Amino acid sequence: MIGTWDMINVDVPSREMIESAAGALQRGGLIAIDDDWALRPTAEGARILRTPRRVSMRELPSAVRELLPPLAPDPAVVLPAEVYDAALADYLRPRPPLRTVLWRALTRRSDVGDGTPGRG
Repeated sequence: MIGTWDMINVDVPSREMIESAAGALQRGGLIAIDDDWALRPTAEGARILRTPRRVSMRELPSAVRELLPPLAPDPAVVLPAEVYDAALADYLRPRPPLRTVLWRALTRRSDVGDGTPGRG
């Protein structure tokens, strides 16, 4: 969720912002939040996700607004700080470039084969 938010809004959301957005989506019947804070779309949420649309990133917020019912935050929804902190730390953790990941995957030695990198 943090990565998508950052891509659309070009900022990292606060815990309170995620809490408010998730609470509004849950109150609107579009998602369910489980005990581990996994967000799952309801049938109605899935229907909206399947709606075909071809919009640019700039047009996305208004396109989403057209699909959603009126939403209001649910103050009873509380995102535990430790869940947010772990998700933020994971998002901000540097990742190796894709080229490095692909090279490692292609040159990984297998227990089976002749020992030549990339052969198994």
